[in-house]
Amino acid sequence: MMSAFNISFISSLTIDNVLLPTMTLYLMLTAVGIFGNFSIIIATLKNRRLQRNCNIFIAMCAAGEIVHQAAHIPLAYSVFSGKMFTTLEHCLIIQLIPNLSMNFSMFLMFAIGVDRLLSICNPFRYKQMNRVAYVTTMTTAAIFYASTLLVITVHSGIEDRNKFDFADSFTVPPKFYMLDRKAAVYTGAAKYIWAAAGCTLNLTIIVMYVVVWIIVKRKPGAHANGNAEQHISGGGQWRKLFRSITIAALLVVFGWFATMSAYAVSLATHRTPLQLHCMTILAGIFVNSSIACNYFVFFTFR
Repeated sequence: MMSAFNISFISSLTIDNVLLPTMTLYLMLTAVGIFGNFSIIIATLKNRRLQRNCNIFIAMCAAGEIVHQAAHIPLAYSVFSGKMFTTLEHCLIIQLIPNLSMNFSMFLMFAIGVDRLLSICNPFRYKQMNRVAYVTTMTTAAIFYASTLLVITVHSGIEDRNKFDFADSFTVPPKFYMLDRKAAVYTGAAKYIWAAAGCTLNLTIIVMYVVVWIIVKRKPGAHANGNAEQHISGGGQWRKLFRSITIAALLVVFGWFATMSAYAVSLATHRTPLQLHCMTILAGIFVNSSIACNYFVFFTFR
């Protein structure tokens, strides 16, 4: 019954015109993203100059994104095979670790913003901080953020397991089937909490980068302060620091914030499950393009 259910409720027009081209692009971006993020991790481990606090956060973020993008493989299989639905339990099992890694990496983007803001606002005090305690605190906060969303997701899934969101649209048996994608694990209240948390977090990141940009522009005298410049920019020029911050901010806007905003809009407009599925997959192009660009930005503006 599962195969008949899958084929009968997904139109060939939707698959051919939306899902297949999008998943092909996903796989291309995934290949570039995984290669690039592996390269970032290897470079961080080999080069002592790339083992500062910010670089450690970038490397951990890269590791999380590798796991996140690896989840596109089962998603691609479900699209190309036509087996678009599965049980909520099965979806949770497949997407549990990738979702944890995805939210972990998302919070680390916030940690990178905080790190740059602290290093520019008060470079000397920043340099005197206990590095192990600082990195551990930020990493623990990222784990807590991702774990909290995971607990909320599982709890919401347990509450909704006897419901069937697709029944109103497709009139199928009352067993909770889910589309096999990362956003599909968010049911009930969890999907709104995840959307709100993601939008808020990424908007905060954007604000921090704007503040950093303003501070950099207003501190022309910092060029004369060799120690401050050496610590803040790792011995490079302020222009290079400014450029990397700008690129990072653009990636956040183009990536996570655009994806989470599109997902929030799709929820607010009360789309059908099939429409929501297509919209969230299309919205994911933003963040996956951003992830694929990490390698090039990192090695161009390091």
